Amino acid sequence: LEIEGIIERLPNGRLRIMEITQQKIDEIFEIRICLEGILFDSIIKNKNGVDRIYQNLILTKYLIDTENWEEARRLFLEYNSLVYSASSLEYAVKILRHYDFIISALKRKSLRSESRVLKAYNEHFEIISLLRDGEVEKAKEANKLHLLNAKEIVKKTIK
Repeated sequence: LEIEGIIERLPNGRLRIMEITQQKIDEIFEIRICLEGILFDSIIKNKNGVDRIYQNLILTKYLIDTENWEEARRLFLEYNSLVYSASSLEYAVKILRHYDFIISALKRKSLRSESRVLKAYNEHFEIISLLRDGEVEKAKEANKLHLLNAKEIVKKTIK
């Protein structure tokens, strides 16, 4: 955990959990924007992977429509894993999973808001629809906008 930066060693030898700052959040999301763009180039070649993500989103929408918010949030949180699994890029996925782990508690907290779940769902749906249509560059742009929105929500969560 120390090597991964999750635990920091203090000068007196004690350990503490890494402090999440606004600057660290900015950096994490910049990395995600770049790496997820690279993933999309890989994912576009995996029709079955894109279809699995799409099916997850269809089921998530059904749960939102029936106001089953707990299950919708659970499926919603599987989105990134499905995106990562659809890629053939091992190291990029390892890095993304690491950063997902660091901000996961903040992400979960931000998803307590039903309006945030719905907005993020719509952003995910647009991204995957663009990938299904072969519009990888437009999907990257939509993903960048989604991640910038998510970053602002996460930053508000730590204030």
